[in-house]
Amino acid sequence: MAKSNNHEQIKQENESLKQQVAQYQNKEQVTNVEIYNLNQHIMELERTKADLQVTITMAQQQLKQAHETSTNK
Repeated sequence: MAKSNNHEQIKQENESLKQQVAQYQNKEQVTNVEIYNLNQHIMELERTKADLQVTITMAQQQLKQAHETSTNK
């Protein structure tokens, strides 16, 4: 009887450990997805930053030209 109870207890502990492993694997997968999404967002922000830098440079050039034009008149 003691062996049967011990065997049953070991089976329950094994099942519990399997569930814990599954939970950790799910958390790791979620984390990987979150990291991927954050990296995608970072790349988006970097593209936006590059676009804004181009826009700023163009605006500065236009202002410089407008200033030169108004100064020359």
